[in-house]
Amino acid sequence: MQASHATDVQHAVFAIVRNLSILKLHTWCPVLLLWLAQYEGLEAYLEPDDNPTIAVRDLLARYIATGEHVFPKKLVTDLSSLAFVHYRAALMADSQTQWDPRMSSFIEFSQRGDVSVWLSEAPLPSLCDIQDFLISSYMHQQAGDRHLYLPFISNK
Repeated sequence: MQASHATDVQHAVFAIVRNLSILKLHTWCPVLLLWLAQYEGLEAYLEPDDNPTIAVRDLLARYIATGEHVFPKKLVTDLSSLAFVHYRAALMADSQTQWDPRMSSFIEFSQRGDVSVWLSEAPLPSLCDIQDFLISSYMHQQAGDRHLYLPFISNK
């Protein structure tokens, strides 16, 4: 019996944790899960293959399947190249009000009204900003900071 797409998505988070452990990258777990949380809810507007959690799970599974040793630079480069970071959103009532994952999660943004979602050549934030976030958050986490460096997450 094949699992439903909803079940697949629910289990993807556990697969991410397991795959990070297999790859000996378990210390990346809090960073990736907090980053992915900013995109939660976006999957409802995307093609199934572009689901953020599924995309990260599949990226990690490809590393395992190929036996590739993954260094942080490759990990963040590949993560920032996933299709879902190219999706943008704006409020339908005010197209000037665009979603920025550095300021709010997609769920928080979408609660402000109906949204329009589209695929863009230029992601927001930029690929460099995404890579900087991931590396900076990881460095702070490794340094034992009690709070991860989270420029993506607004302070409320």
